[in-house]
Amino acid sequence: MKNMTVVFDLDGTLVDTAPDLLGATRHVLGLMGIADLDEDAVRMQISFGARAMIEKAVHNAGRSEIAEADLDRMLTEFMDYYAAHTSDESKPFPGVEVTLRALNE
Repeated sequence: MKNMTVVFDLDGTLVDTAPDLLGATRHVLGLMGIADLDEDAVRMQISFGARAMIEKAVHNAGRSEIAEADLDRMLTEFMDYYAAHTSDESKPFPGVEVTLRALNE
């Protein structure tokens, strides 16, 4: 397969990053005094971005309204936390490493 280019979206395609994204969401909820995280509901928001994940988590915790400024602060804290913890629990999906090696040959 010489002279071929293959492009992948790493996050969620090759690597299961959901555990670390959920960890960052759990962290920002904790800063608001929210202990519960409906992982299944928040997991469904991952492809919509961090802001959507935070909004869904806050809503599911029974807080229907969140001030824009609070959401902005939570998003900043989420991004900082996630940047420091991107590989705590994330790992390649089964078969990815073998597939990438085969594509490289």
